[in-house]
Amino acid sequence: MREDLLKNEDYKTKEIHLPLQIVGIDIEDAREDVTPGDLKVPVFALPGDHAHSAPALSAAQQKFLIEETTNYFNGDSKSGEVAVHIKLYSATKDYQAKLLSGERESSTADVEVDLLDPEAHALLAYGRGTGQFWMRSYIATNSSSERAYQKAMSIALYKAMEALASEVPQLPESAPSHRHP
Repeated sequence: MREDLLKNEDYKTKEIHLPLQIVGIDIEDAREDVTPGDLKVPVFALPGDHAHSAPALSAAQQKFLIEETTNYFNGDSKSGEVAVHIKLYSATKDYQAKLLSGERESSTADVEVDLLDPEAHALLAYGRGTGQFWMRSYIATNSSSERAYQKAMSIALYKAMEALASEVPQLPESAPSHRHP
């Protein structure tokens, strides 16, 4: 597996740090194509072998999405407060064995991030992004497939946050704080 590809963050064209404080994050899995179980990567692959999966979000994957999202916010107690709603429209894992080029692991994701007023639950801003990631390997594993899946989600989340960041300066006082002195 190509670890250098997984560490590559060239898709991040700018730093995103929203000056807002998160008061809660929830995740909605809106996919209609969720498949039972994880991707079945064969132990011994033959050319032409392939597999496709859209696994339900595991607790670890939900934690990953929450941590990734939190990294885009840098608000403090004086910042405006927002609730964050993450909506997953698509997220897939694919595996394919080729005759001459080894194995290919790929993943795609389509994510929307909504910023909501924490009290009124009114939509303040949103962004949507898609991501895909693939790599060639000679020994595909469930572990490498999961890392490719997370990479596709990271790319989609970054693109959603990039779209959302362009709306944040237009928010009324960047989501007023509901804290009482």
